[in-house]
Amino acid sequence: MRTMALINGLILALTIGMAQQKKPTPPQESPAGLNKPASAQPAPKNAQPKVGSLTVKGEGIKFFSRGEGTLTIKGHGFVLVNDLQGEVVAQGFRELKQLPRGVTLNPPMDKRIRVLHGKGTLTIKGKYDSVRCALTEAHIDFRGGASFEIMGTGTGKVDGKHDIVIYPTAAFTLFVPEPEGMKQPPPNEPEIAPLPKGKAPQPKTSEQKPVKKEGAKGKVTK
Repeated sequence: MRTMALINGLILALTIGMAQQKKPTPPQESPAGLNKPASAQPAPKNAQPKVGSLTVKGEGIKFFSRGEGTLTIKGHGFVLVNDLQGEVVAQGFRELKQLPRGVTLNPPMDKRIRVLHGKGTLTIKGKYDSVRCALTEAHIDFRGGASFEIMGTGTGKVDGKHDIVIYPTAAFTLFVPEPEGMKQPPPNEPEIAPLPKGKAPQPKTSEQKPVKKEGAKGKVTK
């Protein structure tokens, strides 16, 4: 029953992804007299994206990811890869061309969408539009930059220092690497006023009033 539920979930995701493919928009015609060649400008240099890491280990893991990097999946279940600009290295996983209920991936869709099933190790390298997984047991390791929506039962770590707990009731979104704006600032420490130059701090001592000694009145001693 669990296997059939995983298959049905992947077929549903595949159907939605095929239905949401954007149609090419026709080029808009510009008014007469405005077709002027654009001045050649140097292309801006793309900054190198920051590289982060994510590790997850658990059971009943389902996740959706979009980004670029190296994604290694160890476990048992289904993996759907959409629009990958890179390569897939599979050990123990096999690619499915004929899906249940008569669903067939025909060209050119079979080049854009790849469905893999098995138990072993699967490594996805490059830039991908989406990766959907339904795994009964999984150990996930990612290096690069991507977003994840993940649910299941397990634990993980982001960028090697932020612990996460995965719950089976609802999926949550996380980013790898973690953006600067999402990091909690350190607690505010009380400000200490600078001391004047040449003066060292001295501890405060309680002032003691002198004690008056009273002598005998009216008596003169010789």
